Amino acid sequence: MSIIGVDRVPLRYYRAKLAAEEIVRRSGTPYTILRVSQFHPFAVGLLEKSARLGPLIIDPGFLAQPVDVADVADRIAGLLGEGPANGTLDFAGPQIMNLDEAATTWLAAKADHRRVVRLRAPGKVARAIRAGGLTTTATPTGSRTWEDYLAARY
Repeated sequence: MSIIGVDRVPLRYYRAKLAAEEIVRRSGTPYTILRVSQFHPFAVGLLEKSARLGPLIIDPGFLAQPVDVADVADRIAGLLGEGPANGTLDFAGPQIMNLDEAATTWLAAKADHRRVVRLRAPGKVARAIRAGGLTTTATPTGSRTWEDYLAARY
């Protein structure tokens, strides 16, 4: 497993993941690399960290496509039955949303009325995320939406 965007978002950790993928590709061993978007709980964790000072501080243009852990497990199980693809596949949740939408629905699900501060983050990483670097148009996708996850969690 890897992460969607390791080849598009210039984070040091992502560069390391991309280098690990290259080692697998060059190994001569049959393989399938599954790049997955961020899990729903990870997205919640980021929102919680962004709200630790009181108001929720976000870049509203960031794009995300969170995926359910169970959907990923099902995808992996299906791929195991297919054998090695000798390539890289993407898998993400069923909807691409901006961080403003994700934050608003998260706050509503928690009945949290805190203020949202919308700031455009600077830099190459932020530009890559706003450009969709953490999203994919690949199919199939997971089936559990962000709203479904929030409804079950809260």
